[in-house]
Amino acid sequence: MSKIEKNISSTIKKSSSGISKGGTSSRIAAMLIVLAGVISSSSSSAAVATTNLRGNNERATVGTARRAAVTPNLCEFSEEKENVYLPDTIEQFLSLQDAKNACDSDMNCGGVTLYNDNYETRKGGAGPCLLQSGAGASSWVCERSRPPRPQARPGQGPDVPDSETCWSRTRDITTVAPEEWEYFLRFQESRRNGFSSPCGDAWTGDPTCNDPAAGKNHWPPNPVKVVFDCKMWVAAYRHAEDQAIRGYFSHFGSTNGGTIPATSERDRSERVGAQSRGEHQAGRDSSALGALNGLQSSPGHSNSMMQPKYKGMAVAHGKPGKRGIWTVLYNFGGDMIVDSESCIPEGYTATGDLL
Repeated sequence: MSKIEKNISSTIKKSSSGISKGGTSSRIAAMLIVLAGVISSSSSSAAVATTNLRGNNERATVGTARRAAVTPNLCEFSEEKENVYLPDTIEQFLSLQDAKNACDSDMNCGGVTLYNDNYETRKGGAGPCLLQSGAGASSWVCERSRPPRPQARPGQGPDVPDSETCWSRTRDITTVAPEEWEYFLRFQESRRNGFSSPCGDAWTGDPTCNDPAAGKNHWPPNPVKVVFDCKMWVAAYRHAEDQAIRGYFSHFGSTNGGTIPATSERDRSERVGAQSRGEHQAGRDSSALGALNGLQSSPGHSNSMMQPKYKGMAVAHGKPGKRGIWTVLYNFGGDMIVDSESCIPEGYTATGDLL
């Protein structure tokens, strides 16, 4: 078993032990008892709900059953907004009222979009996630108070301004996600061991190609470890999620149909109090290993990430949309990093070493 596999295995074990130490097991058990009572007392409603009928009477019954199980706050719907739509369809309905009733009962619903004569409940992400429509879509946005986003470690996480982009309601804003941390550990290992990047015209730095016969540029082992930058991580995940929700792939932020200026990676980092000096993105692979392998097979990306001048980085995986987006940011470390503690998974240092 490689060192990185041991690290990942250790993280899983620490996470498991942390649940019982924090007293979460007893709370989960209590919740399960309550849930069992709800299921037992609501069996007839559940049976009706599973029929998935679409008539008005049946829809009302289904909505009642859902409210009993979830008890969300009802939507305050906006007036019709023309030529805009919400991302990610949940269900389709024949009438606006049926769609609104369903949205009331689903805390993941961000509103209703009329598209091709269908009224569709849609997730919509959060933040300013209305997208410009070129096909005449209209939307009614659901406004209601929502539970705060999940926090694995309440009180932890970077202190940053509110997001000005689309973001996922399910993102833990306190701790780097497991697949993001796996990417970081794997990159750290390739840097520590040395790496042979492919040669190519996309890379013109020094050295250009020190093994032309093999078509490789050999980077020697680097003992200087990269430090994970927590504030830069926020800039990375906000851009990754905005792309995943809106359905685009670019180093520049969305202009929302020309209504807002595009942002660069430095703009997005400065907005959250970080400093970045380079960005890589991957949009085909959902796994950490797949994303890293994809970037390291590209001459420009692979050679640039191995440069010794980069001593700080952050990586994020945006996955609430139709495809996952990986965004990786780099800086020169030192004074450029102001927070390398608040988002680090428990049991690790900011350089990926086990405590």
